[in-house]
Amino acid sequence: MRGIQDTIAAIFSPPKGMMVADEYAEALSTRRTGDVPALIDAALETPGLEDYVSAVLLTHETFAAGAQRADGLPADNLLVGVRLTPPGSPSDSVRKTVVGLIDNGAAFVEWRANRAPPDVPRGSPHIDAAALALGASIAQAEGMLPIVTVAMPDLATHSISVSEAVTTNALIALREQLTQAEVDSRGLVIRVNMVVPGLNNPSQADPLLIAHTTLRVLERALPEELSGVLLLSGGQPLATACTNLAAITSLARERSVPWQLSFGFSRALFDAAAEVLQHPAFDPDEPRDQLLRACRRASASLAGGATPGTA
Repeated sequence: MRGIQDTIAAIFSPPKGMMVADEYAEALSTRRTGDVPALIDAALETPGLEDYVSAVLLTHETFAAGAQRADGLPADNLLVGVRLTPPGSPSDSVRKTVVGLIDNGAAFVEWRANRAPPDVPRGSPHIDAAALALGASIAQAEGMLPIVTVAMPDLATHSISVSEAVTTNALIALREQLTQAEVDSRGLVIRVNMVVPGLNNPSQADPLLIAHTTLRVLERALPEELSGVLLLSGGQPLATACTNLAAITSLARERSVPWQLSFGFSRALFDAAAEVLQHPAFDPDEPRDQLLRACRRASASLAGGATPGTA
């Protein structure tokens, strides 16, 4: 079994990021290969993907289906992780599930616990921070890397200032719970949204403003000793997500932030390949070609570069 620090080093091996083949990506797939969505199967079988992506995150159901196949999951050159629902209280069954994932070759586990906006009291975080911290603690106790995801709720028309406040509130609550649960931040990765306005907000922000705002939130709310941060695409089209990623990573280098930065994209990587699958007759290589192009573009964005705009 790969150690936690070795897993972190592999995930953040430049210029690579993470492909998140989660429920959102699965929903884009209209076809299946056995028990595995065809879009996910295509991703895991794409030659050259390992040049741009170091890891792939799967749902528990897809990972289990792949583990039962005679040839397993065809991801020899990628680390594979699994999304789980964090426990509300200490649970032997959850611990056994984590151990089972390790036995079947999973390299990391991701925990995500967003609350629906109507269920969040005013001023409270939109995540179940205590459950996320407990999940992280369980994974670390078994020697497995935990990745904790904090995603901005889909408010559609929110401003960038609302995104900043909501994301900061959630990350600070998470940091406090991680401390209480004695989770070692050096063996933890946080996956979090870029701080952007809602896609339907009439006042969109330029990439440099997004970079400054995102890093301001991360610097304020994250433990300095945290190993790394993966940025979500958060529903942004690939081109927009990559432009913003380039601005953030460029500014992060200028500031010498203490944690590693990369991408952990889902729909932004899969959209074009999913469109190919909609056609009754399609070239079997085309979905893989589209996925490879998307991952190459995201990877190139990690190099940063000059971005017009002012903060």
